[in-house]
Order: sequence, then structure tokens, then C-alpha cells
Amino acid sequence: MGCRADVAGILGDLCTFEGHLPTGSPLSPILAYYSYHDMWAEIAAFCTAKGYTLTVYVDDVTISGAKVPVADVWHVRRMIHRTGLRYHKLKHYVDRPAEITGVVVRDGKVVVPNRQRLKHRKTRLALQQPGSGDQRLKGRLSGLAGQMRQIDSMNEPG
Repeated sequence: MGCRADVAGILGDLCTFEGHLPTGSPLSPILAYYSYHDMWAEIAAFCTAKGYTLTVYVDDVTISGAKVPVADVWHVRRMIHRTGLRYHKLKHYVDRPAEITGVVVRDGKVVVPNRQRLKHRKTRLALQQPGSGDQRLKGRLSGLAGQMRQIDSMNEPG
């Protein structure tokens, strides 16, 4: 991030737990991105030059375009591999609904995945059970509802 060493050290201490990136922390995706900023910049430049759209969310990477040749996908995979990172799956979709970075793209619009709707419904039903005032469930329901609203809002004009 271009900080002086002492500032970087303080930020590192503030953002980690026992020297490690805390799983589930809101900072985790941001720090993970900046840890490999040079790689993402190189991949973004490649995708832009080819006319593709690059979407990155945590550990989901999607390259989309009218036609993305397999050779270009392999080129990006090599860029990732060069940093020491490993990829665990390769999916491709042509002219059909596709899940991209946690949302489903169908007919040019993003929609909430069914599994996310099911999680929301199960959590809501669990909270309706007698004696179920669990704050964690309330927090989970609120978080799931927020995610769904965010996805739905992506189709709104402006």
C-alpha cells in the first residue's frame, strides 16, 4: 500500500489476530486483495486489453465476455500460479444462467442464488420457534436480508 515500514507494522498489528488474517473479518477480503495487488492489476490490464470484464470477490474470480478463449483463461491461471497461489476449480458457462461471485446471472440480470434464499427462509423459520430469541440468529437473518437487498438493487436503474 506504499506505507512507511512503521505505519505498515501498526496497520498489520491492528488488522491481524496473532499474526494471521482473521477469517470472517470484514477486513479480510480487503487485506487479501492488497496482498496481491500487483497480480490483480496485471490480470485486470490483460482482461481490459481483451475487452473482458474481470470480477473478483474474496476468492471467486470471474472473467466474462462475449467469448473468452480457453487460452486466455489459462494465461490468467498462469498469472495466479506465478504468485504461489493455487486455484481449485474451473467453471465455464455459455448462454445460460451462471453463478458469478456469489450471484446468479440470468438474462443479463443478477439474482439471488436459491441456496441463499433457502438459508434466509430457514433462519426466519428458526426465529419463529417459541423461545428462539437467539441474537446470533437475528444477526444472521439481518445479514442475509442485507445481502439479498444488495443483489436485488443491482438491477435497479441509476
